[in-house]
Amino acid sequence: MPVYSTRKFLVLILLSVLVGFALFSGARSALNYLSRSTIQPVGPDYSLACCWPTNDGIVNAPVASTSDSSLTSWVTVRSVNNFSGSVALTVNLGLPVSVSPNLVNLMSGGRVQSAVTFSIPRGTPVGAYNGTFTGMSGALVRSVPISVNVVSPPPDFALNASQTGLGIPAGVKGSIYVGVSSLRGFAGTIDLSTSVSPSGLNASITPASITLVQGADASATLSVGPIPSVGPGQYSVTVVARSGGIVHSEVVLVAGGSRGPDFSLVCCWPTNDGNATVSVGSTYNSYLTLNGLNNFTGTVSLATDLPLPTSISPSKVLFSASNGTNVQAGITISVPGGASPGTYAGKLTGTSGSLAHSIGLTVRVVSSTPDFIIGANQTFLQISQGSSHEVTVTVTSVNGFASGLNLTTAVFPSSLTGLLATVKPANVTLHPGGTASSTLTIATGSTTQTGYYNVTVTGSFQLSLTGPSIFHTVVVNVLVTTNASVTNTGSQAALVPAIQTRLD
Repeated sequence: MPVYSTRKFLVLILLSVLVGFALFSGARSALNYLSRSTIQPVGPDYSLACCWPTNDGIVNAPVASTSDSSLTSWVTVRSVNNFSGSVALTVNLGLPVSVSPNLVNLMSGGRVQSAVTFSIPRGTPVGAYNGTFTGMSGALVRSVPISVNVVSPPPDFALNASQTGLGIPAGVKGSIYVGVSSLRGFAGTIDLSTSVSPSGLNASITPASITLVQGADASATLSVGPIPSVGPGQYSVTVVARSGGIVHSEVVLVAGGSRGPDFSLVCCWPTNDGNATVSVGSTYNSYLTLNGLNNFTGTVSLATDLPLPTSISPSKVLFSASNGTNVQAGITISVPGGASPGTYAGKLTGTSGSLAHSIGLTVRVVSSTPDFIIGANQTFLQISQGSSHEVTVTVTSVNGFASGLNLTTAVFPSSLTGLLATVKPANVTLHPGGTASSTLTIATGSTTQTGYYNVTVTGSFQLSLTGPSIFHTVVVNVLVTTNASVTNTGSQAALVPAIQTRLD
């Protein structure tokens, strides 16, 4: 065989090998990409997400040294591709855990939540406890990983007022003691300040700064007054104690009147400003607080003339020496489906013998429930190792939503390491019809693993201390490469609507 024919044959073999290797590499890259992508099932299915508000499967739970503790969160079960049916929920974890309800019924296109309570017995070793959260519906079994990080609670301090209600006559000053106590080895300087609502009452605290050593207690004097002879007659004095990033507050209600026993009332929690927003066809549930002043005892009858179906339970509350200085009663306001949007005003009145006090109630009825949306100006980034990039996250008020929002980040998958995501500011405030922005910074190091990451930003609004209200998320997909010069082609001029999730 001629020499040139042999060379030609060898070149053809080499080219075939190179083409085959390229095709194999391309196929493997495509499979790797698809394995990292979320593939939607073809038939009806359901998904699990735990735990609120991040839904990244990670829960941080403090352990107490002298008593058992617990932490409650929520798992969301969502219908996918019109799934409907019952789903049984179980948890396999090396800690005591309960799910309530543990059997949920999903409607097509709907979602339900179950409370998940993690119990942390005293003395539980600090560390990560890994397990799985599983849903079962016939042959459909879905699981998500869950990791409970048992951590030692950080040093802290407690703030307490000697009494939460004070009654003084017009033109007279009054005072109470405010105490601070070191918890879990706290030591440091605590700054004290006051604010009054509505304005018109003087309030001061002395000393304005207290230095605590470990295990110590200290007190300051809160002075209020004189009560104006003309004014609302009832004031809320908020004492704020701050030490670095630790902040605690205590509210003291001050009412004008005689020196004798009396009571005051506020509504509705958590704002206690007498205002509520309810959508047409829905129900508002909260509670009002009555404070006994100057050793008040007796029964207070509660009533309201609000022009909407309203119930108070119990409608009569009893003050006694054993139940302290404040009592709560639940209030439910129902807005019929045919009600017209607008403002409905009335009064809430408490009566005990010759004592009677009233506060205003204002209900703003809206056609739709106030809400918010969250989005990002980029939802796909390609960045190289050792670099960083900023994304603008925007939240927008919907239907008159107005509140502060907390913003948090989570990175998935956890098997890949070295990518950091932070959002600043982490707290933003929305006004009706307004927007607010925060900056998401995604940073990589020289040793960050290459591949695809999902960075989830969650905006959450928690109405109560025991349950979630609303949260929404937006996901930014990140591809980390070794290429030092990459271009982010995922920039979008318009706000990208987020996947919206609600917990009521």
